Amino acid sequence: MSAFDVQNRAQSSPDQPSSSTVSITVLSVTPARAQKLFAFASIEIDIDGVQIGVHGIRAMHAGPEAAAIELPKYRDGDGLWRTAITLPEEIYTPIARAVLDELIERRLTARPAEVTRQLLRAVLRGPNVKRGDVRLPPGKDSNE
Repeated sequence: MSAFDVQNRAQSSPDQPSSSTVSITVLSVTPARAQKLFAFASIEIDIDGVQIGVHGIRAMHAGPEAAAIELPKYRDGDGLWRTAITLPEEIYTPIARAVLDELIERRLTARPAEVTRQLLRAVLRGPNVKRGDVRLPPGKDSNE
């Protein structure tokens, strides 16, 4: 399984460390076939030795040569889909990268020929995803 390390530097204070080591590991990928959904993934986020499991990450077709990696969602009391976990960009970007790499390794999707370093940053580009983009929703609730 893939793993990525991220360093997060916080402002220095006596009771806060000046940096944190974050590791993201893809624990599993399960193929699925439902409209645009083609796989589910589970990951582990390790922040300075504290492990957090995140299950229900969705890999969605977002065009002929694009995949959208979405954080888990739930339906609220009004039936709207909401993002189940809010993560900073420094965490969800490497999650998308790790999940995409695992999907490619398992041949569940292909890396587009024009993928560049910028596209691997998994920057959300709004509802109009361009070819080769990898995206995750922002931490805000979404009813997509």
